[in-house]
Amino acid sequence: MLMTDGEIREALASGELIIDPCDEKRIEPCSYDGRAGREVLVSGNNKLIDLSKANSVTLRPGDFALIITHESFHLPLNMAGNIGMKSGLARRGLILLAGMQIDPGFEGHLRLGLYNCGGRPITIDYLDPICLIEFHRLSQPAARGVGVFPDLKEGRIPESDKAYLRELETTSLSDVAKDMRSLIQNMNTLTTITYKVILPILILIFGGTIVTLLFRFR
Repeated sequence: MLMTDGEIREALASGELIIDPCDEKRIEPCSYDGRAGREVLVSGNNKLIDLSKANSVTLRPGDFALIITHESFHLPLNMAGNIGMKSGLARRGLILLAGMQIDPGFEGHLRLGLYNCGGRPITIDYLDPICLIEFHRLSQPAARGVGVFPDLKEGRIPESDKAYLRELETTSLSDVAKDMRSLIQNMNTLTTITYKVILPILILIFGGTIVTLLFRFR
């Protein structure tokens, strides 16, 4: 069952659910807004960014990034979470690439993948809300919780993820973004040609056919 803001506050107050640090202002009617944390790694850049010092990071069109949430979450065995994208960022072309479920017993910071598929750079500031987390009560506790991920518990991007991102061909991601924009432009051009050229010709042909038939059967 999806938990409301009141139920989330009750679970936090009792210690059943732990969000550290928790900002009351980030509790929404039935979710909590996760914020951008310290560690960020952007494709094409081998340097790990400390967002608390850099203050912001900009994702160019086609950029992929790994980012850790500011908050650490600890869910009991009778609770699971769902991760979603903030609508404001989604409308700007930012796609969230992450496991959508937080398993019962999870403890640690969330690791998020972000991809800018839009046509403009997107800047994310330190502590910006970047995702929403819904909490669901289970009909009964899970038999066992998910395993511990030491790096996530310490608020670090796992080394395996860093290695993968560093090997990722950024140009391929950029090419995908360019191809998408090119496809949209071609569709817009085709639509314009259809309405301004092809459609009038079809109307003329249809009209001429009607006139011919009228004269033939008079």
